[in-house]
Amino acid sequence: MLDVSSGYIYIESEVTTVNIKSAHGNAMTDEGGEAGRRRPSEGTSSAGKSGADKSGAGNGKDGSAPARRKARGSFHHGDLADALVVAGTEMIAERASADFSLREVAGAVGVSHTAAYRHFSSKTELMAEIALRGFRALQAHLEDSADRLSDPDADLHELLLQVGRTYIAFAVDNAGTYRILFRPDVCNRAPFPALANAADEAFLALVAVIEKARGGGIITRDIADEMLASTFWASLHGYASLLLDRQISEGADVYAPPAERETFLILIVNALTAQ
Repeated sequence: MLDVSSGYIYIESEVTTVNIKSAHGNAMTDEGGEAGRRRPSEGTSSAGKSGADKSGAGNGKDGSAPARRKARGSFHHGDLADALVVAGTEMIAERASADFSLREVAGAVGVSHTAAYRHFSSKTELMAEIALRGFRALQAHLEDSADRLSDPDADLHELLLQVGRTYIAFAVDNAGTYRILFRPDVCNRAPFPALANAADEAFLALVAVIEKARGGGIITRDIADEMLASTFWASLHGYASLLLDRQISEGADVYAPPAERETFLILIVNALTAQ
């Protein structure tokens, strides 16, 4: 069991932000950060059915563009889809909601809404692509966090704590992406099978951590590893969501009930590993 009586609070964030990488290797992020791994395949949207994009994305009159925007017609094949994903993600982060239209996202990157519709047939499809890339990035971060404690003699309590820190830090550092991951209109498995698969793979990263903890003898409950992983995930998601929505506060602000991230994680790990 881990001691929380000292009141010592240690909050660590080693998480980088979501990487969105174009076909030409240009890294773009949710809110800045280093490149991650894997990229969805080219097409109308990799969250749903793949298809060859035959459009000349971003065609239009030449001219100067606002900061962070490319001039009309300057997008290479595939770059416009990435730019739309970045712009949509930034809007969600800034507004704390998805209250925008695909036309508005197109305007933010300096292209016509017609050009945007060649890549995404609807705003929901754009959000599904944001979510797909987000789940893949989350999976990568969780796996990388676990790999840092891959030594056979590693403290498995610390492993669970580190994965929990990574999950919450990912949500905070990538608020725009994280707010989309669990939207009911996006998490529909029928039209977006690739997104559903990415979500499953992220969950399996948590299952693998639980399995490792059980193999090391610190989890002995007669409960399926998948059920324990779901409990872990639900707890982490609840804390992260309350924090993003300012329903709890980790700072000195008095706008919401106080929260201490490390204490929360210790309590959750203690519950998972209780004999």
